[in-house]
Amino acid sequence: MHKNRLQEFAQRYNIALPLYQSNNEGQQHAPRFRSKVWVDGMSYISQSTFSHRKTAEQDAARLALKCLSKRTRDEAPSLDCELSSTIAPTHQYKMVLGFLGLYREVFFTSSDMLIIDLNKP
Repeated sequence: MHKNRLQEFAQRYNIALPLYQSNNEGQQHAPRFRSKVWVDGMSYISQSTFSHRKTAEQDAARLALKCLSKRTRDEAPSLDCELSSTIAPTHQYKMVLGFLGLYREVFFTSSDMLIIDLNKP
């Protein structure tokens, strides 16, 4: 449901289609998935883990829709739109963001990630 709505949102606003990445943070016999979606130059990470990859992707899409909807209404984004849990080391984020050609500066703490849009004044 949320993935479909996010895809429709991207098409409506003529932005690149969402790209998903899921990681298993649990054991092989008891998987716990966390997903990340890249859309419109930003990444959004599911805040919880889920036993099914598709559920984790839906959660990441839900967060992306929430944040993108606020941005299109010219409202200040909520804190959960700016901070999201990291699931990979710093160098992996920088490498992925650089590979995707995203123009963002990324600041990390031990457990949170803050993405600053350098294109905004």
